[in-house]
Amino acid sequence: MRIAHFIGTNFVGGPEKQILNHIGRLPRGSYAAMLISFAEPGGHELKLEAEKRGITCLLLPAEKWRLFAVLRGLLRTHDEWRPDVVCAHGYKAGFYTLLLKLLRRCRYVGFSRGWTGENLKIHLYSLLDKSVIRFADAVVAVSESQRLRLLEAWVPERKIHVVENAVTVPDQTVMRSDPGQTDIRKELGLPAGARTILAAGRLSPEKGYDDLLRAMAVVREKAPYAQLLLAGTGPLEQALKTQTREQGLESCVHFLGFRKDILSLYGQSDVFALSSLSEGLPNVVLEAMALGLPVVATRVGGLPEVIEDGRTGLLVTPRAPEELAAGMIRILTDGPFARSISSRAREDVYRRFAPESQTERLLEVYREAMAA
Repeated sequence: MRIAHFIGTNFVGGPEKQILNHIGRLPRGSYAAMLISFAEPGGHELKLEAEKRGITCLLLPAEKWRLFAVLRGLLRTHDEWRPDVVCAHGYKAGFYTLLLKLLRRCRYVGFSRGWTGENLKIHLYSLLDKSVIRFADAVVAVSESQRLRLLEAWVPERKIHVVENAVTVPDQTVMRSDPGQTDIRKELGLPAGARTILAAGRLSPEKGYDDLLRAMAVVREKAPYAQLLLAGTGPLEQALKTQTREQGLESCVHFLGFRKDILSLYGQSDVFALSSLSEGLPNVVLEAMALGLPVVATRVGGLPEVIEDGRTGLLVTPRAPEELAAGMIRILTDGPFARSISSRAREDVYRRFAPESQTERLLEVYREAMAA
């Protein structure tokens, strides 16, 4: 079987990691896979990472209003490589894959991780994705909550398959022995006895980082040794830095930018905080849990399906900074509780989100799409 994965990004975030890891696990000989993306300006991290792993990555023109150029490139790739299934991730890839399906009658599998509507443009993109994905031969939802949202978007129930993200992290002993591992406390000059709260993701409205900063102000009143590490970049970076100054948090909030060593940061932190207003099934939470880092997260998207409140982590109401702060303070100040939830979370996530299980279930979806 020949499988093409199509995604319209040029960086390596959670969805991109899932695709690359999945392609790398496909049985050699029986399956061949390639990646398709767009030649966005400013380099292409995804292509570099794919090629480093021995995965072919084709870049299509990215300029606006180049619909026919993109379509020509996609048709040429299809005719040369002849994929049995094209998997589309996101509205742009979905739109072009639907055109390809109509012109070449290829099998189209849509992947749905979640939708946001923080501004008019993103809302319109979400509407386009909902409209296009209805015509897929099969649809993969990363959580039960996303399956329900797909049903609300009039996607036929028979097409929808829930296949959760898989967690893939290196052994902790290997990470600790890595001579290239960053000592984040030394890098930032954190004071002795500092306890760190890690948050990682795009600095954009749906991540709720303004609430996290408000919560941090409350945390500092009860735990003055607490330090917040924000790993990521995005459109709200300057606004969040301004909010940090206005709240007088400059000494305890650190903007780390994009970090390739995010797995190392989990091992050097005391709490992982997720303040999102909307999520699918976030990779960062699965990774934190797998590495034994206690998690406090908002009760959105697929998170209640991953975290059992009070047993494998803490769930809080979105847009409730005081509640988020209380969760972080509890983990920082109650060592036995923090150790117990992190131990159970690690066992749970390895049992439920095994890569082998994800691969097997996705192959079943591909076979069903081909039979449609």
